[in-house]
Amino acid sequence: MAVREPKARINPFQNRQLVFFLCVLVALLWILWQAGAALTPFVLGLVVAYLIAPQVARLQRLLPARIRDKSYAKTVAILVVYLAFVAGLLIAGVLIVPPLLQQTRELVQTAPTGFDAVNSQVQAMLRRYERLPEPVKAEIETILNADTLHAMSGRALELLQQAMFSAFSALTGTLSWLLGLLVVPIWLFYILDDTDFVLKGSLGLVPRNIRPDLEALRIIIDRVLSAYIRGQLIIALILGCLLAIGLYFLGVDYALLLGFVAGSLGFIPYIGAILGAIPAVLVAAFQSFGLAVKVVIVLIVIQQIDGTFISPRVQGKSVALRPALIMVVLVIGQQVWGFLGLLLAVPLTAILRDVIHYVYLRLDEPAPSPQQALETVGYGDHVTSIITNGGDLS
Repeated sequence: MAVREPKARINPFQNRQLVFFLCVLVALLWILWQAGAALTPFVLGLVVAYLIAPQVARLQRLLPARIRDKSYAKTVAILVVYLAFVAGLLIAGVLIVPPLLQQTRELVQTAPTGFDAVNSQVQAMLRRYERLPEPVKAEIETILNADTLHAMSGRALELLQQAMFSAFSALTGTLSWLLGLLVVPIWLFYILDDTDFVLKGSLGLVPRNIRPDLEALRIIIDRVLSAYIRGQLIIALILGCLLAIGLYFLGVDYALLLGFVAGSLGFIPYIGAILGAIPAVLVAAFQSFGLAVKVVIVLIVIQQIDGTFISPRVQGKSVALRPALIMVVLVIGQQVWGFLGLLLAVPLTAILRDVIHYVYLRLDEPAPSPQQALETVGYGDHVTSIITNGGDLS
């Protein structure tokens, strides 16, 4: 007679714990949504924490043995990295911000004259068009008549002028806003110091049997976001510097400012490069159309260097998406969340891709373990003890 195995007893509190955790999560998300712009300094603090957390961990490992094993070792590492970060910001503020503000003021003052110069060059081109041989002129007019050409040039200049003034107004407003973020330093210190406590405390709210899966999802989100944020910052810095250097050697005015604007807009994949190129080309056109053509060539070379050498090595495979998909998700992100959607569309899509892959593997029969599924998705080097120990937080 076959012995019937006893059924595993279901802990009724496990489901209640999960429901409680989900309720708390929904409540927190609702509060964050309602807070809106008031949380912007704290979001900036999280971004900065993502940037310097690896340096904190690396420095902690490099501390002398007599300090490394002490309870205050992490605090020492945080203070050292934090002070170095603040010193870098202060140096940049002293050396870079004053010239940026000065060039911004000068460009805003000279922009009307520059647009007049561009308009004069356009009108000169149109006059040369009028002197073309009649057969050539007639052929061109079948495609575009002179009135349309005049109208298009005037409208283009008007739109470019509005874009320039909007961009520089936003730039000066952003710099003033950043100077007012006095709460970020304190917030940043606590983020770095309490990271492990917060993570383990959050996982402690859910049943043990689902902790490995939640930890796996956290690893995916963390790796994609950290790779994207650090990668975009490095890419923007490199591209901004390359463009500023290129503009300087070409003799374009306000090279530092234009490089800064292009680098800042470089955070937006694909579209940012185009937006950042417009002010550089336009300011070069203030001087001459020939110089604007040279700037376009420099921009094309820089983009080729970025696409071939910089981006693949900086961001790696964790954020790699096909260009066609990136264009689609950028449009969707902008439609749903505006400018913020342009910034978040790519990392959220990469996270969604890997999370779906992980969940699909875990729902398979027979289901692989969380560690096996995470390794298959490509995050095997980041498996933590919470996963290998079956959700044990000790």
